[in-house]
Amino acid sequence: MSTPARTEAVEGLTWHDGLLLGYQPMDDVHEEFVRVVAALQAASEADLSRCLDAVADHAQRHFDEENAWMEST
Repeated sequence: MSTPARTEAVEGLTWHDGLLLGYQPMDDVHEEFVRVVAALQAASEADLSRCLDAVADHAQRHFDEENAWMEST
C-alpha cells in the first residue's frame, strides 16, 4: 500500500468568536487547541514530530481538565 503524497492544507484552522462557549476557562483551552492544531497543519517535515507531541500533550491536559470541571459541577 502506498502512502499518499503530503499536500498543504487548503485552509488552516483559526480561532474565531463562533467557537466561544461562554465559559472563559474552557474557551481558553479550546483556543489553545486551535493554536496547536494550526501549528500541526503548518508544520514542516522537520517539525512534524514536535507538533504531534504538542497536540497529544494538549489533548491529555484538555480532557483531564474538562473531566475535572464536569465532576465538580
